Amino acid sequence: MPAPIGNKNAEKYTLEWVQDELTALLLELHQNKEIVYLGELLEDKEYPREEFSIWKNRFPEDEVVLHTIKKIKDILETRAVIGGMKNKINCTMTIFHLKNNYNWKDKSEQEITLPDNKLTIEVVHNS
Repeated sequence: MPAPIGNKNAEKYTLEWVQDELTALLLELHQNKEIVYLGELLEDKEYPREEFSIWKNRFPEDEVVLHTIKKIKDILETRAVIGGMKNKINCTMTIFHLKNNYNWKDKSEQEITLPDNKLTIEVVHNS
């Protein structure tokens, strides 16, 4: 579906521009080890943080875009975890950040009681 006439984002955010921007963001992330949050990385950019997520959907077939976005997110997630574990970042904020941005969940334990303590397991092999 083509972008509406006059949509400046569609004209500006071409595949080449997005690849270059993501490469620059990754380089900045490697150079500044203090950045732990995507909002920090994009703080001085002219586009909103949500645009970063839109690029993945806009260019779903492009390996450079997909790989670079994943790499940036992986680095930020790792930095948040390490910062929280080493008490460099507020642990409570780190927990909320990881749950809200990286789908982390609290461990859930369930107790299963079986009638007569019998368990049957069926193994199915797909050929």
